[in-house]
Amino acid sequence: MIFYGWRKKTLFLADMPMQPCTLCNRAGSLQLFVKYSSVHLYWIFGVITSRKYLAACSSCRGGARVDKHEIEHVITSNPIPFMDRWGLAILGALGCLAMALYLSQR
Repeated sequence: MIFYGWRKKTLFLADMPMQPCTLCNRAGSLQLFVKYSSVHLYWIFGVITSRKYLAACSSCRGGARVDKHEIEHVITSNPIPFMDRWGLAILGALGCLAMALYLSQR
């Protein structure tokens, strides 16, 4: 039996410096989040299907989508777990390796 599915997660990235909110016009800090969707096989081997960056205001709790190029200087590392990003590719590589070993012993 094959277990597969999809999931959506939101992860905190960083705090932005003080700047006015585009929704409430109050000066406050913005918090950056990444919201992503992934498909997985056996809950371990995953691959990202979509990724969005969001900025949330600390005053009004409103949020807006931001472009990755605008916030590259703030992002220090990728918070998305390794197996959510590359798990399906690793499973494919392991399958190819197993097949190569099997065929070399025949």
